[in-house]
Amino acid sequence: PDSRVIAQSEPAEGAEINQIEIDSDTEAFSDRILQDGLIRVTVSYAPAGRGDTTGENLRYEVSYLNEQTSDTANIVEAVDAYYFANVLLSDLDSDGVSEVVVQNYSGGAHCCTNTVVYSWQGGQFKTLETGYSDGLGGEFQDLDSDGLSEFVSFDNRFLYRFSSYAGSFPPPLVRTFNEGEFTDTTRQYPEIAQESINRIEKMFADGSFTGERNGLLAGYVAMKSLVGEYDEGWAYMLERYDRNSDWGLEIRDENGEEIGAHPDFPTALAAFLNRVGYQ
Repeated sequence: PDSRVIAQSEPAEGAEINQIEIDSDTEAFSDRILQDGLIRVTVSYAPAGRGDTTGENLRYEVSYLNEQTSDTANIVEAVDAYYFANVLLSDLDSDGVSEVVVQNYSGGAHCCTNTVVYSWQGGQFKTLETGYSDGLGGEFQDLDSDGLSEFVSFDNRFLYRFSSYAGSFPPPLVRTFNEGEFTDTTRQYPEIAQESINRIEKMFADGSFTGERNGLLAGYVAMKSLVGEYDEGWAYMLERYDRNSDWGLEIRDENGEEIGAHPDFPTALAAFLNRVGYQ
């Protein structure tokens, strides 16, 4: 569904915006500087595949600059960036010191953006990484206007799990940033899951839906769990699931080797939801 593709990161409401946005038309540049207070990031970029650039074409140096104390630090990184990247300075937790947020898109079908946050904590930079996530990865928003930014994305574990990518409907994932850490706060924002619940119910409302069912229904039950209605979601799924699909029924060991199969989709879904924390 289109809702999986999320806009570029935005800071919490009222935060200062200081960013470099890179897209497919961006020309090469060197040593472009963003600075807010004592936090600085220096960025260089070359479009992927041009000249001798075959990878790690986004280079940046994150610095803390304090000439009065010994609290100085530099982190130098180089990553692959294809078609999209974003470097942002924003005070994500309203502590008076900006974080450096770097997003880079890996390229590839249905793929993937990594988000890294560098936060000055206790005299050093703390690095927090989301890992590569579907589409443009996620966005920062202050959902409840408390000064702490939430990183809003989707639970990528549901993609391809019980259907193709197009038939998957992963539940939302919300993580609140504070003092260099993410805390999963998804269940504090049931209205986000409810919007997707309503979309799925509308798709099934007239009985004419002919697409892949089980990927949608897996996300549906998970989202009903997020809003405190797991049993209702389970009953809804039992009435509508595709009994002929064997996608996702395999059982794998800790090394990913297939060691058996679940008898049906509800059994496989129950095991999956229990393992990933929705049951």
